[in-house]
Amino acid sequence: MNDLSMSNPKTKITVWSLVFVLIAGAFYWYLIKPQFNGVKELESQIQKQQQKLATLQLALQREKVLLAENEQMENRIKQLEKILPPERNEFLFSEEFQAVAKLCGVTIDNLQFSSRRPKGVPANTVPFTIQISSSRIDNIYYFFTHLAEFPQIVNVSKLSISKGGNAGGGFSPVSNKLKNYSVNVSGIIYLSQRK
Repeated sequence: MNDLSMSNPKTKITVWSLVFVLIAGAFYWYLIKPQFNGVKELESQIQKQQQKLATLQLALQREKVLLAENEQMENRIKQLEKILPPERNEFLFSEEFQAVAKLCGVTIDNLQFSSRRPKGVPANTVPFTIQISSSRIDNIYYFFTHLAEFPQIVNVSKLSISKGGNAGGGFSPVSNKLKNYSVNVSGIIYLSQRK
């Protein structure tokens, strides 16, 4: 019984050690542990905010790219408005088709411009049908290659190629050979929307 007395130095050390451990445990449990939880929560919030910041920075970069693309498109539209004819001019279009055909070694057997637009075709267009023929398929390929570089934008909607036709009199004035290939094309020529 004497051993449990407070006057005993061993008991004092044990009690004070126990009190110190309890105080340290309470200090950790009530003060430090909530701080760790708060730090973890703050780290989680910081990580979310960093993700949002990264997303916003990416959006800002993308916005700059989109604005640059928009400016390029506006410049292209302005250039196209200068290139595209403002009104229908069948004579000019026919002359351009003839020049391309002569350059590529094909014969134009038939060329027509329609006043009726097919359904869904924009109002600022001129529909056309053309039949060309050539003794060489390469010449037809060159014709379409040059047609893609036409001063006006030409959109081909239908194309059919047949072999063995001689619809334009049988012989090509360019090569004096039998026309082996005949091509029928339908498409539209775009006009400018400027006034």
